[in-house]
Amino acid sequence: MNLREWYHSLYGLHAGETCVIIGNGPSLADIPLDFLRTYDSFGCNLIIKKLPEFCPTYYSALGANMLARPEQRAAIAPIFEDERLHWAFVNRLLAHKFPPNPKILTLLSSGLYGDHENSRRFSLDPLDIIGVYATQTYIALQLAYAFGYSRVLIVGLDGTYAGHGKMHDYDEDPLFESGPSRYGTDENWRDACELVYAASRRVFEADGREILNVSTRTVIQSFKQGDWRDFARS
Repeated sequence: MNLREWYHSLYGLHAGETCVIIGNGPSLADIPLDFLRTYDSFGCNLIIKKLPEFCPTYYSALGANMLARPEQRAAIAPIFEDERLHWAFVNRLLAHKFPPNPKILTLLSSGLYGDHENSRRFSLDPLDIIGVYATQTYIALQLAYAFGYSRVLIVGLDGTYAGHGKMHDYDEDPLFESGPSRYGTDENWRDACELVYAASRRVFEADGREILNVSTRTVIQSFKQGDWRDFARS
């Protein structure tokens, strides 16, 4: 079996199941860790701040602003060694800077192939090439769809970023030039996010699947709203 065939063996692996996508917005502080442990989960970037109390099932770090410097890579490296992590998805152009680890799979944006106009397109084959635009949540949505999850619950998806108080659940709030700050305002960034959120919703709904935003505080309009408590298991 070649690498591409092995990648494809992961698709549909969780057909019919529920997962949680974890945004890093301030409202994530309202969600108990026990709930995050209830289902398979997708975390990104500095979700590592919750180690060792919590580790997501899947982890992604694609931005160069998270991976470029040795100290940044050293900060996130512990998650790759955590036995609770199934797979980590890392920018294909920077993954080689980490020590070899069988849990690290690589992702690449279509934008890096020069297809900038369509770089945000929702990919049905994300382990080959993935749509990247405005928000890491979009990465997780494409992976969750490919892996077959029928219901996605999203927490920590506040939809506010630039200049309105605390931007993340964690203490460090860097506003990277290559990140949402390049949109200038919350409204511009949120509009960009809503484009790919709406595209994600259409793909899921066309296949009889659903995405629910169960964040406790959110201004995102693309997804149906829900209450995380309705999905907590006793």
